[in-house]
Amino acid sequence: MHRYEIAISFAGEDRNVASAIADRLTAEGVRVFYDEYEQADLWGKDLYEYLAEVYSQHARYCIMLLSENYARKLWTNHERQNAQARAFRERAEYILPVKLDDTKIPGIRETVGYIDLRATTIDDLIPMILLKLGRKSGDAGGTGISASVPEIKIPIPKIKKTFTQLEKDRFTKEGFGFISAYFKNGIERIRTLGGGLDADLLAIGELKFVAKLYRNGDVASQCKIWMGGAFSQNSICYSESFHDIHSDNSYNDWLTIEDDGYRLFFKSSGMWFRSSEDAEKVLDGQQAAEYFWRRFTGPLER
Repeated sequence: MHRYEIAISFAGEDRNVASAIADRLTAEGVRVFYDEYEQADLWGKDLYEYLAEVYSQHARYCIMLLSENYARKLWTNHERQNAQARAFRERAEYILPVKLDDTKIPGIRETVGYIDLRATTIDDLIPMILLKLGRKSGDAGGTGISASVPEIKIPIPKIKKTFTQLEKDRFTKEGFGFISAYFKNGIERIRTLGGGLDADLLAIGELKFVAKLYRNGDVASQCKIWMGGAFSQNSICYSESFHDIHSDNSYNDWLTIEDDGYRLFFKSSGMWFRSSEDAEKVLDGQQAAEYFWRRFTGPLER
């Protein structure tokens, strides 16, 4: 059983909406992760790691309140990336988008079903959430005690499929989006560490970026990561030593897309001397980002 039935991800400017949803769901006996309910538990924790666990592991569903405010906040992007990693990994419904305006959010496809709070009231939204959870209003008697709703597990045979080029293209683009967002957040965090460390990132269009780590003002590590390359359009390449940011003819590592008939995944080239175990793994977008990040930051450990 998940610790929470619903985790709410929102920008501080939209707290009034998040609070109304959280209070109504709690009154129905739903276990909700809402930061104001967790202040004592959050006190003293490493929030970067703890929130990553909440949004990637501990909730049955994640409600995202999508807005202009949501798109530009560092913490909401961190929550979104971890929630997307969970959805990406399980290939199942997990993120429940609720639109507050028309802002496009990276990784949230326009084809994903959503609720628009400009056309739907919170009074109408709550029964839909309860229905998603397999219960109806009043199941918990409004006591705040979670109703016991058994989940019936019915085994369904897996059927292999052939993935289309469109699916592969979207998988590659979403994977690159995870990597790009992961590096942006990682570099922002390094900038807060002090101790002579600094970092910078330069986006080159939508499908390429350059990242640099500095120690006492000197370059300690640098890399260029881009989508596409010599292998196929469905690859993501990594270069450590480059002289021309626009020339993509040399690389030190790469990820390619493969499938087992049930899902798409990334495989590393195995060219990194620390990556023998990674070469045997199937990687989702989050794991692919971690793989490149470990390679990029490795010189700091020497």
